[in-house]
Amino acid sequence: MELTLEVDDQDRIIHMCILDSKFLGQVVRQKIQPSHFASDVRSKTFKAVCEFYNSYKKAPCEDIIHEIESRIKRKKIRGEDKELYEEYLLNVMSIPPFPQALVKNRLDFFVKTRIVSNLTNSLLKLQDFFDIDPDRALQEIRNAILEANSTTGRSGAESILHDSTGNIQQQKFVTKFGIDHIDNQLGGGLKRTNYVVIQGYLGMGKSWCINHLAKMAVRFGYSPLVIPTEMSNNTARLRFKMSFTGMTSDEVFKSPAEVKEQTASSMNKGADIFLLSEDEKSMRVDELPAIIEDTETKTGKKIDLVLFDSADDLLPPEGKYKNNLESNTAIHTYLKNFAKDEELCVITTAQVRREGETKEWLGPGNVADNINKFRKATVGISLNGVEHEKKRHYYRLWLFKNTDGWEGAKVWAKRNFERGQFITRYGKFNRHSYKEMLESEPILDKEGG
Repeated sequence: MELTLEVDDQDRIIHMCILDSKFLGQVVRQKIQPSHFASDVRSKTFKAVCEFYNSYKKAPCEDIIHEIESRIKRKKIRGEDKELYEEYLLNVMSIPPFPQALVKNRLDFFVKTRIVSNLTNSLLKLQDFFDIDPDRALQEIRNAILEANSTTGRSGAESILHDSTGNIQQQKFVTKFGIDHIDNQLGGGLKRTNYVVIQGYLGMGKSWCINHLAKMAVRFGYSPLVIPTEMSNNTARLRFKMSFTGMTSDEVFKSPAEVKEQTASSMNKGADIFLLSEDEKSMRVDELPAIIEDTETKTGKKIDLVLFDSADDLLPPEGKYKNNLESNTAIHTYLKNFAKDEELCVITTAQVRREGETKEWLGPGNVADNINKFRKATVGISLNGVEHEKKRHYYRLWLFKNTDGWEGAKVWAKRNFERGQFITRYGKFNRHSYKEMLESEPILDKEGG
């Protein structure tokens, strides 16, 4: 992005933000993002300053050194970069006296350039759709002008016509299943600080469930980081396109423009889905904070949700472990604490051994060694179905653990993975509906009987 301020002026902004609470408050209100600065060290230093202000309502001053060291300890900044940050802070705090009024006046242009640059990126994404909705680009321009005037103190009158309910009442959940019986027991959906483990046998739809929850998150304006350790990113991308559109894989390849339009229209409030690169998938679990920090800095998006498929394939945190069980327990312990400390929602799948596959309901009593990870979960959910149910593409979804509220919800749902649909219809489980399902959807064998 081309900036209106030279890097020297960017350093002066950071200098003033470190020392001047009033100026820093103005910068925070004008929504300048870390990604608007010219290097990672500037971006992450600015982010540390803003988060300090949000916590304590003042500029950090000399506490900035402690704040950077704290972020290194929490692995939000890589330890090997410590000297780089120390040198930058020394340089930025040694800037010779400068006319602060000039920097403050030019700050408005900095903000407007950020808004216009974001608009340009949006219009580039929309260029394939101009023939479908030509008025949309004009509306984007009007919205950008309103935002630019508002953030620089020139608001004027504002329309309430396009207000969303999310602007009036903050949603407490970051994603949900879309199944009333489950979501109601979860207090509306899955929330920040939840550490969710979704268990199931091979082929029951755990990976599709991760896709579904990421899709639901962006519909509510939250950006997830998805780490599909059990499949390639290309496969994950195809599945997302199927999930958003309801198309088969062949239809996705035949209609790229329509797929792009439907996917973009499902992502509200600028939300996006990010996939961890193939090179990073062999990471240690305690590298997650730095990966999230880098993603937020480079994209300007806040990561509210992390989804693994599955976390069992990660390396454990640094340390010595006697066996695989200790190592695996350390992974899930770390993720539970990370979700709580960073106020994120973290979700992972877990494959269950086949011993209890004939059980009608798969809970903590028949998961063998997997019980260890469910002890760490704040929310535990199982997917299973006995053989004749799976042939009908039905499955059972059971919320068997919820330390924040109600648990025990059991539902009966149908899937259509040929079109990427995790849930096509559902109902609260009871014997009467189960019998009706069996009678209305008979299984045809190879001979048609």
